[in-house]
Amino acid sequence: MTPVQSALLCLLLPAAFVVLACVVRHPDVKFVLLVMSAGALVACLLNLIEVAV
Repeated sequence: MTPVQSALLCLLLPAAFVVLACVVRHPDVKFVLLVMSAGALVACLLNLIEVAV
């Protein structure tokens, strides 16, 4: 697997957190899942930038 493929595969984690946040009814858990999604997305974007450089 190339580094670009692994970086793009990393995008599945934030997507999974967003899907879980849509399913969960409790507002506090929903907020935590969305924050985790944002953090995972930032980590993935940093990984993509590292691969591109």
